[in-house]
Amino acid sequence: MRQHSYEIYGLTLKSEIPFPELRPVRIRPSSSPNQVFFRVRSFSDGFSSPMKDSFQGLTYGLNEDLHTVFVTSRWAGSFRIRMDEKIIEWNPSPRGSRDLGRVLLRGRVLGFFLAHSFLRLILHSNILTWGDRPFGLGGPIGSGKSTLTASFLKENLSSLVSDDVAVLEKRRDSFWVHPGAPEIRLWPQVASRLTPLSFKGKRLYPETRKKRFVLDACAPWRFSRSPVRLRALYFLSREDKAKIRIQTLLGKRALMEILRNTYLPIIRQSQILRSQFVLALKLVQQIPIKRITYPSGLGHLSDVRRALVEDLAQIG
Repeated sequence: MRQHSYEIYGLTLKSEIPFPELRPVRIRPSSSPNQVFFRVRSFSDGFSSPMKDSFQGLTYGLNEDLHTVFVTSRWAGSFRIRMDEKIIEWNPSPRGSRDLGRVLLRGRVLGFFLAHSFLRLILHSNILTWGDRPFGLGGPIGSGKSTLTASFLKENLSSLVSDDVAVLEKRRDSFWVHPGAPEIRLWPQVASRLTPLSFKGKRLYPETRKKRFVLDACAPWRFSRSPVRLRALYFLSREDKAKIRIQTLLGKRALMEILRNTYLPIIRQSQILRSQFVLALKLVQQIPIKRITYPSGLGHLSDVRRALVEDLAQIG
């Protein structure tokens, strides 16, 4: 079977599954510690462990030693993560959604592997740049991360680094963000207002109305393919008829906001939990953590952008 090679979140993927939205890369003959294999393979074994957890439609089965993890989706099939070998296998459901399977494979399933195999802090956040100041927009589903990101991209104020998932690596006294997939996902009603007519999106997968807009070389919006040094992190709070205000979060409030927005499906191992807590604590100590409250409605986006840009300009 033909193999494809890609880079995402600081990892090199050697994959039997094509991901057209990712840029192909050449793989050096020597093995890399950051190299992961994606394979399509049928397997009959599954959840042999009594330790099972469900999270956002996926069921996870894992043992304390964490050598092999099984993840199942009702619509996409089963995934087997062989942690020590850095191999992720997918047994598709005969009548399932292949598009959804690919989305889960490089999202939730790869996110689980990242959280358990590398010293990374993974957040629910969009990362983009404004000038020389990369910053994050975090928050729960429905807080407007992608909508506000699209408004920055529409005005040619920013480049996208990662949509929905931010993979942060600590380097000395700073945190760096690895680029994700060169795409942004938008609801049709938002896309119709913010994207150019020539910029066509495709359905993310048949079970959702959300569309994927790929930021390739021909796209009107820009994508950053190099890691960036994070300068600030804003958590969004959208409220009806609210006034736009930005407040700095300190100490426990900042730490709780980070922990509340981590992209961690299931973690039981105390060592990993401890390392994640330490990373979150160092992030709070080194990066300004803020909350921006703003009113609902696309008509307010320009004022929200202006407030963010003015605040970013004051960060050294």
